[in-house]
Amino acid sequence: GAYVLPYLGSKKLGQLRPADVRTFLNRLKGVCQCCALGKDRKRVQRGASARCCAAVPAVCCANVLSDGSVRYAHRIVRAMLQDAIVDELIATNPARHLRISHRYRPKFTPWSAEEARRFLKAARGDRWYALYSVALALGLRRGEALGLRWIDVDFVENVITVRRSLQRVNGQLVNGPVKTDSSERKVALAQPLARVLELHRADQVRQSKTAKQWADHGMVFATKIGTPVEPRNLKRHFDQLCAKAGVPQIRFHDLRHSCATILYDQGVPIENIQDVLGHSSPTITKTIYVEATRKIQR
Repeated sequence: GAYVLPYLGSKKLGQLRPADVRTFLNRLKGVCQCCALGKDRKRVQRGASARCCAAVPAVCCANVLSDGSVRYAHRIVRAMLQDAIVDELIATNPARHLRISHRYRPKFTPWSAEEARRFLKAARGDRWYALYSVALALGLRRGEALGLRWIDVDFVENVITVRRSLQRVNGQLVNGPVKTDSSERKVALAQPLARVLELHRADQVRQSKTAKQWADHGMVFATKIGTPVEPRNLKRHFDQLCAKAGVPQIRFHDLRHSCATILYDQGVPIENIQDVLGHSSPTITKTIYVEATRKIQR
């Protein structure tokens, strides 16, 4: 929405053509979005310091969208126009048969199983040990992990239900929907991971009783006063633990990639990995983890 509305929001549905959608996608991929949408100027208006196009002299940060983000924007537009057809607002979908010239090949650096074990060993005893364990074992996205509530954890059946994602929207932390329909899923908990979560819950209950103030939001992973965790704070903490463990510095999201590649290395079928990650088809899973699949083939 943040990218679709500025480019296509003023277009009338009946006048929208495939060429308009193609131009929109090309601008996402080839034009700095910070400059085009005035992101830096808006940051300065909120009191932040200029970092690129609002600086004097201006310095373009070349903030173009990745291939994956452009494809995602294409899917959003295509789905919206399909809904317009259902509502009989338009007769054809101008984005449906549009071909885009790039292929989705994300770049990431997953950990090996040994590196993942080394990281968890360094994190043991840390207040976020359970969070990192869940991210590595189940491949949850950061927002999905931070959006978990205790009502989503079934210790009888040992199942976690992923149904929301914690995101920062207009400066506020809110629980929104997961990325796609297939991202809403139930994931089985291995017994050791269930035990880690049970211990984490017991620690949280003790902390809530000793804290001077506690805002009970029912979050599985909360701050020291019970409120949702700021994703940026988690990033800093994660970077520090990577250095402590002596493992390659990766993004938090690469824990999800590490989960998938470790499972694949262990011989787990791609269809089962698809279910764990919440992809809509095994083709998507295999496309993302093409290097891992080639390694197994060799």
